Amino acid sequence: MAKRRSAPVRKSELNRILRALPKLKAGVIGDLLVDEYVVGRTSRVSREAPVLIIRYQESRSALGGAANTANNVASLGARVRPLGTVGEDAAGRSLTAQLRQAGMDTSCVLASAETPTITKTRILAGGLHTAVQQVIRIDREPDQGPPAAVERRILREVDRLVRTVDVIILSDYGYGVLGEAVVARLNQHAREKKPPIFVDAQKDLLRFRGMKAITPNEPEVEEALKVKLSTDDETILAGRTLLERSGHACVVITRGRKGMAVIERGAEPVLLDVFGTDEVADVTGAGDTVVATLALAVAAGAGWREAAVLANMAAGIVVTKSGTVPITRAELSKAVSSL
Repeated sequence: MAKRRSAPVRKSELNRILRALPKLKAGVIGDLLVDEYVVGRTSRVSREAPVLIIRYQESRSALGGAANTANNVASLGARVRPLGTVGEDAAGRSLTAQLRQAGMDTSCVLASAETPTITKTRILAGGLHTAVQQVIRIDREPDQGPPAAVERRILREVDRLVRTVDVIILSDYGYGVLGEAVVARLNQHAREKKPPIFVDAQKDLLRFRGMKAITPNEPEVEEALKVKLSTDDETILAGRTLLERSGHACVVITRGRKGMAVIERGAEPVLLDVFGTDEVADVTGAGDTVVATLALAVAAGAGWREAAVLANMAAGIVVTKSGTVPITRAELSKAVSSL
């Protein structure tokens, strides 16, 4: 039976890691998304069909997918260069502008007229005396990955990026930026160990080989290994299986209200309880926050336990916020002080 442990760490070490983050340069490679939110109030039932009429109040957009991962890196104080594609459309121009406003280098954001900018529109509504909640999501996405000419550009930028950053983070939402040829090239770079490469992928976890770490949630592990995870021991066994089949150094499995499991090669597993309250407002983008925090902490010299504690804290903070919102270094510093 696995023992749940609090993974005691020194506050001084966690603070040292946080102070080191602004010295780092990171590359984030993956699917750049726009998260759009349209908010309104339910007013009445339509006469045209048995559906609610929602009276529009406001709309806003946020960086999603790999763009949110990069936003987390920037918000933690590190310099970051995202690598991905956008369409030659209003959404693509808006996304690129938001990246620049967050202080990011957008020289590797590749525009293509052949594929639209991926946009996820969430319609949120509530009554006068009820909380606003999501009622439907509309996804605008390409039918296929980037065209061959754009993929060749991605491969060239990958080779440049690994020579200029301290850590690489892969954010794979399955839209094709991390296609077969690009993943093969990254697997090759992973064998060289520099820079360390971290992976957050929604599916096809076993495509990635020999990375520093991968950060799936339990349903993603279940899909990859064709298993069902109900207990701590089953999750740990699945993590060890994923380690052996992929050659990674560490697997960090996020488990929602059950916290996080850290399975490191050659070490005892660590199970972390969820940080803070278990009252969750929105889990959107929490995985982006976890991989960004974990990768930067390890790049700053943290051990797996310290890095996982910080990542667990970061996830516990962002899920209490509504919408896609990054973690900040100030928020993490405050959380460390509360230990």
